[in-house]
Amino acid sequence: MDITLVYFIYGLAFFSMGLAILLESGRSSLLAGASVLLPLAMFGFVHGGHEWLEMFLYESGWLEIQYPEFLGWFRISILLISFVSLMIFSLRMLQPEVHIDRKRRIIWILGLAGYTLLIFLFIVFTWSSHNDRLTHVDASVRYLLAVPAAALAGVAMLRRASQARHESNPKLGLSFTGCGGGIPGLCCHPDGRAAG
Repeated sequence: MDITLVYFIYGLAFFSMGLAILLESGRSSLLAGASVLLPLAMFGFVHGGHEWLEMFLYESGWLEIQYPEFLGWFRISILLISFVSLMIFSLRMLQPEVHIDRKRRIIWILGLAGYTLLIFLFIVFTWSSHNDRLTHVDASVRYLLAVPAAALAGVAMLRRASQARHESNPKLGLSFTGCGGGIPGLCCHPDGRAAG
C-alpha cells in the first residue's frame, strides 16, 4: 500500500477520534468530565493535522520539490503540541476526581511546560550540528515525550477500566481495557517508527 494513503488514513483516524471525543465530552460523564476529555480531543485534531502535513512533505520530496526548512520545524512543533495534549489528558485521567486549586493548577501547567521546553531544548542542542537534525529531533520528541504520554494514557485507561468494573459496568470496563491496550499502539508511526 502506498505510504501516502497510509498517512491520509492515519491522519483521518486521529482527526475522527478527536471529533468523536469532542462530541462525546459534552454529553456523557461515564467516560470522564469534559475538562478531562478536551485534551484528548485536541490530541486527535492536532496529531491528525500533523500526519496530513507529513503526508504533504513526503509527497513534496517524491516530486523533488524543495520545501523550506521552517516547514519541517513547524511539523515537529505540531507533533510536540499533540503529545503535550496527550500527556495532559493522561495526567488528568489519572486524577479526575481530585480538585486542584488555581495555584496548584498554575504550578502543574508550568511544570509540564518546563518539562516540554527542557526536552525540546535538549534535543535541539544535542542534534544541532548534524545534517539530518530534523530526523533526530523528530525521533527524540517521539521517544522522550510520546512514549511516556502514551504509556501514562494506557495506565489511566486500564485504571478507569478497573473502576468501571467495580461500578458494575463491565461493558464500559471492557471498552476502557481495549483503549488502554490500544493507545500506546496508536502512537506508532505508519512507516514503522515508534511513537507517533
